[in-house]
Amino acid sequence: MNIDLLTPYNILMDKINALRAEAKETASNILHEGTKSYFAKYGHLVEQIFWIQFTPWFNDGETCEFSVHEPHIVLYSDSDEDKYEEGSRFHTDIEYYETALAEWEQFNANPEAYKDNLEKQNPNYFTRWSHRSSYLPYYESVEDLTRYVEEYKSYPDGFVQDTEALFEFISSIDDEIMEELFGNHVLVRINANDIETEEYSHD
Repeated sequence: MNIDLLTPYNILMDKINALRAEAKETASNILHEGTKSYFAKYGHLVEQIFWIQFTPWFNDGETCEFSVHEPHIVLYSDSDEDKYEEGSRFHTDIEYYETALAEWEQFNANPEAYKDNLEKQNPNYFTRWSHRSSYLPYYESVEDLTRYVEEYKSYPDGFVQDTEALFEFISSIDDEIMEELFGNHVLVRINANDIETEEYSHD
């Protein structure tokens, strides 16, 4: 085979590899600078951001592929012992909680009338979805929902939007680049001072 025929291919691969290296460096720079500025603004609220990334050992007969899981936030105000494994509850949709509270208010005002209205809208509702005697409008209590609304309102301006934007950026980075940056079978933690990785054990 004439080696000269491979020249255009090799040139193209060199360009692809150079662009991937540039993309990796750019992603790393944005991630470092973005999290640095994020913690400068919200470091008094946020202890860390973390996510896991790994290739599963088994996937029910399907190909096991590397993937980056969604990021989580750990808030200083969270006293839950599981926050470093599951993340803190981060409230991003106050309308959901306010709507749920409004439903609870209607229900508590007249529970039987509320259930009658559900049955009127869907005669099979309780036989298909729930027992009438134990029905509640939401699985979350009024107390919890009220606390979520209060916590949301305590966030500084821009906190929710900036956190969602940072999460979106992390999730948008190509998986191969994330593996090159941080490795496989790892938990990645970002705090105000550093980005750390530790081995992650999974099924």
